[in-house]
Amino acid sequence: MTSIYHNGFGRTWADQMSGRWGTRDYWSGYVWEFFAFNNPEVRSRPLAELGRAELFGKESHGHVFFREGWGPNDAHIFFKAGDGMDVHQTFNQGHFAIFKSAPLAIRGGIYAGKSSDHYPRYYSNVWSSNCIVFIDPDDPNDWGQQRTGRGGHANSLKKYLALKGKHDLEMGDITEFEVRDDYARAVADLAKSSRATKLLKWRRELVWLGYKYLIVLDEVETAKPTVRHKWLLHSVNQPKVLGGQVVQIDNAPGRLYVHTLLPRAAQISTVGGPGHEFDADGKNYPPGRAGKPGVRAGAWRLEVSSNDEGTRATYLHVLIPTEAKSSKLFNLSFSQAPGELRVTVGAVSYTFVRNK
Repeated sequence: MTSIYHNGFGRTWADQMSGRWGTRDYWSGYVWEFFAFNNPEVRSRPLAELGRAELFGKESHGHVFFREGWGPNDAHIFFKAGDGMDVHQTFNQGHFAIFKSAPLAIRGGIYAGKSSDHYPRYYSNVWSSNCIVFIDPDDPNDWGQQRTGRGGHANSLKKYLALKGKHDLEMGDITEFEVRDDYARAVADLAKSSRATKLLKWRRELVWLGYKYLIVLDEVETAKPTVRHKWLLHSVNQPKVLGGQVVQIDNAPGRLYVHTLLPRAAQISTVGGPGHEFDADGKNYPPGRAGKPGVRAGAWRLEVSSNDEGTRATYLHVLIPTEAKSSKLFNLSFSQAPGELRVTVGAVSYTFVRNK
């Protein structure tokens, strides 16, 4: 029986308890997994019964998962907006990722230790993530990073609660989560993710429309008009700008179409390639050593910025994960009315109710 048991690290139960991969005391912390996943009294059930949308840790991690379905080629999406939790926490609240047959919208960089500026300036920073980066040109020490007020290592609930009382760990909050037959959605307040000297508001709403199309609405307000901001989306391969504010990202056998609906006159550019794989505001920060075998760091990203002056801006994107063999461009439209913004993709629509 023990020979067939594997934990999340691919190590057998016998390996753990023999001390081959560490001390018995360390691995005995995983004993519960053996009983949880090998209980003969628990009846097998189809994965589809798990549903296609779930929120974990609303008051802590704030991890949201959307799925197209449970088939091998179905898309799935991850989104985070929560507290800074432990020693490996990176400051990228608001990040989302998309996978369909292959990684399409990814996290850039690699965790290769802290032997170079790759970790603080790029990997643990929003420059490596699918976030909005805010840059204050009046602050020479501003890397564009999110607020970094966490301290300590919360490896238990007790320690986390103690740290939460001592430090301001709340960098993001899931304020709304809804699951319906025709869509699932999550709304996050990310104003605390950056210092108040440069950011007053960042509200990000994700709608998984028809469980096929991801709509991302970002409403931001900076503390002063000189603060620059860019909407970032990372990919393994170079994004291809098709025109009409449409971008195609391929990573066979998957493909991602990115439609920028707002700003209407957005600046769309790609960053990456040799010398810019780990680019943070024009400077490259390669890792000091190689990452784990088989890990693809990604080399490209899409940047969307607004030409509008002022402290407020709205970004609206529709992202469509599909197969690389697909060349179908979907009909998209949107309309605005007081307090509303309606997006239509093909035969389905969603109306955002905007704050006054």
